[in-house]
Amino acid sequence: MKRLLQYVLTGVIAYILFFALRFPASAVISRVDTQPARLDGVSGSVFNGRIATVTLPNTALPTGPDEFLIENVSWGFAPLRLFSGAGAADVAFDAYQGTGEGRVAQRFNGVSEVKDFHYATGARGINVLLDPLAEVAGELSIDIDSLTLREQLLESMTAVIEWRDAALIRPLPARLGRVEIQIEPKQAGSHLASIRASGGELIIDGTVTLALNGDFNTDLTIRPAPEASRELTDMLRAMARPASDGSFRVRRSGNMNRLM
Repeated sequence: MKRLLQYVLTGVIAYILFFALRFPASAVISRVDTQPARLDGVSGSVFNGRIATVTLPNTALPTGPDEFLIENVSWGFAPLRLFSGAGAADVAFDAYQGTGEGRVAQRFNGVSEVKDFHYATGARGINVLLDPLAEVAGELSIDIDSLTLREQLLESMTAVIEWRDAALIRPLPARLGRVEIQIEPKQAGSHLASIRASGGELIIDGTVTLALNGDFNTDLTIRPAPEASRELTDMLRAMARPASDGSFRVRRSGNMNRLM
């Protein structure tokens, strides 16, 4: 009798879960406060759905448009993650002439997680996010191994950003070769970004430390390659004094929030 009750209970739970996942996504999202995001063109079910466009206010960058635009967002529910205390979905999207995919999870304690995220685009696709006087080229990829948000604030992130065939078109033409940025969490909620560039007109090696309150410290060593243009060298001289080996050490500190 006890085993029979277990089977019945399991069947009821499975039916409720199946019904909930097959429920139209538009009906669910229309009853959820998604602010500050604006969602248009919702279709499919909670289990497997699509959003035509997602618009978010630009509160992250001091340059670029007033709003970020993400298109063709699709998701597939990952029910097995429920047993680990999280609701999760495999997500794919288009943005700025590139495509991205990854797994997004919402834990029952309010913590949000992103795992195995990958985004790739031609660097020209992100020019709209830059200062109108700046233009870049090359191939850009972003790989996020893990990202954790607590109460909608960044808690930790481990990621690699790679810019291949990197080139600055404006305001000053420069070939940068291969640029790699590795981001890792450090003590007291801060993050360390290790930056390296090689194979171009500038050889760069250094770090940027960023705290959760927006404070940053930059320490970069930049060495012009023999083929570097005089304009590039003059720009570096305006930023720092050259060392005896011809390199320039650039140190800056401040707060990102005050730049916006």
